[in-house]
Amino acid sequence: MIVVDGRTDREKLFELLKSGGECSELDFKETLDFSKKIDELDFVKDAVSMCNRYPGGYIVIGVDDDGNPSARAEDTNWTQFDGAVLTDKIRKYVQAPLTAISQLHEVDGHTYCLVCLLSLEDGLLVPFSKLGQTVDGKGRQIVVFREGEIVRRDGAQNRPIEYTQWAEILKQHDACVRKDESKRMDTLVDNIIAVLGEKGKTPPLVYGMDEEALVHSLEACFEQKENEKLSRFIFQVAAEFHDDADAINGLAGIGPMPLAIATTRYLRRRRMLSTTATPQLMIVRRILPQKA
Repeated sequence: MIVVDGRTDREKLFELLKSGGECSELDFKETLDFSKKIDELDFVKDAVSMCNRYPGGYIVIGVDDDGNPSARAEDTNWTQFDGAVLTDKIRKYVQAPLTAISQLHEVDGHTYCLVCLLSLEDGLLVPFSKLGQTVDGKGRQIVVFREGEIVRRDGAQNRPIEYTQWAEILKQHDACVRKDESKRMDTLVDNIIAVLGEKGKTPPLVYGMDEEALVHSLEACFEQKENEKLSRFIFQVAAEFHDDADAINGLAGIGPMPLAIATTRYLRRRRMLSTTATPQLMIVRRILPQKA
């Protein structure tokens, strides 16, 4: 079984050469010469077909159909197999971000090029966006692929899509949609939790809350030592007013009872106050700026 993992290193090359021959995820080529239009078009068709079968596959250049070094590869121009060059050739004929990853290897005096072609993450198939056509040595037109045609790797061949294959094809797309939706829901939940209070530590603390909710929020902030959140709240309240005097009045206006009640509850839980103590105003005056 071929594992399409995006690797193009030497160990991956050895793994593919020992895999037993061509299959849906692996294609062997003795040589390619992109100065010949037919070789370029054949490569593009093979590459797109392989990308259209999730998760993609590999092309090894420089070997025969059994994975053995090919003598025909000796005069190959290996510089033409740069990944960026291959990607440009593919994208001339499709309107999708298909990418070729390539790497050259020298093994026992023989050169190989390993090309990895990964499917699109959404699992959707890619049609050709223009005609792939050239002429043979006798001037006859040869059509390698047509605009709108969708081909897919099937064993060691490229075949047009059949109706019976769509359920399998769309299965990956559906899985991708579910994965994206799960990520979106996780983000939404994280945002909700954050709004409800610093990743769940404390509930919201905003200007304009009713007294009961404010007491609960302040109490939680004291309990969790949310000093930064308390500071932001005070600055938020202060920002609602035009000058310092109004801000002081406003801060005092939200209490002192909510602040005092929350503080008293917190201190009593910590056994820092007796149940009969009433230090509310003293505590609030130390927390809030008071009008002179």
